[in-house]
Amino acid sequence: MTQDGEQFANQLAVIKEKIEISIYKLLLEKEKELLQIEILDVYQKFESKDKFITITEKARPLFEITSHILVPDDQNLEDVQKQSDILLEECQRIGNSFSTEYLTANDKYNFEDIKHRYGMNTDFVSQIRLENIEFKRQYIQEQFYKSFDKLREEIADLEKKYKTLGTIRTQLKEYASAFDTSIELYKKQIIDEIEIPFFVYTSRLLQSYQGGQGVLMENNGESIRFTAPGNEHDILYTMSSGQLSAVLLSFSLALNKIYSGDGIKTVLIDDPIQCMDDINMISFVELLRREFSDCQIILSTHEEEFSNFIRYKFKKYDLAAQAITLKDA
Repeated sequence: MTQDGEQFANQLAVIKEKIEISIYKLLLEKEKELLQIEILDVYQKFESKDKFITITEKARPLFEITSHILVPDDQNLEDVQKQSDILLEECQRIGNSFSTEYLTANDKYNFEDIKHRYGMNTDFVSQIRLENIEFKRQYIQEQFYKSFDKLREEIADLEKKYKTLGTIRTQLKEYASAFDTSIELYKKQIIDEIEIPFFVYTSRLLQSYQGGQGVLMENNGESIRFTAPGNEHDILYTMSSGQLSAVLLSFSLALNKIYSGDGIKTVLIDDPIQCMDDINMISFVELLRREFSDCQIILSTHEEEFSNFIRYKFKKYDLAAQAITLKDA
């Protein structure tokens, strides 16, 4: 094992010697040669290769513009600082040549970004002339004013529609006014036609009412009020539920009397005496017998006494009457 270790150490020493003589010496010379390249010294000042490439690419146009003022190498200029000052002055001159309007527009639109976005290479940009820009400006201006023409047409069309709608609105107001007037006239006509029979019927059905023997109808233009003679209050606040039922029944009978016409005369009443006392019930039967003897009257009731009484009164005056019991039908 000891002999193998010595052989390994001898071989390692031989390899190190060959590396130092050939490869390492060559690397030192190459390093010395690279250190003499100024661009590498500049490269070392950047954080990464990508950043170095980005900056140099952006500075390339500046190098191309200022290359003609730099002193060639064959003049062997020793004052590097002077050459740097010349380059700085040229950069300042170029920077000052840009107008404030251009710099403001460039901050807003980023011309370089637009150039790359739309594939505008140097050759393409160099082909653009002032007259081309002027033609484009005129075209855009024409399109701009054409858009105004279209807008004016739309405005004119809207004004025409607005005027038409105004006319229709005025006509509808006239129709609505005429319709409201017709409704009021019709209400008044109905009241004029039924107020007398309505007053008579309520007088007969409300014989036990202390406020009088009839109900008046008043139209104030907005609603119809029902009042007793000499009483300013609506009957809604002065009558009982049974008395209000009698008023409603009188109103329905008055409408039937005036507007039933000459056709088939039929009166259908559902349980009319459920809230009436005996006096009002007798008055109701007499009202039907006298005023509606020419009609077919169909009454429903669960009061057997009322059914017997009304059939008795009708048969006494030779009016046909028949009882139908639904549970036996």
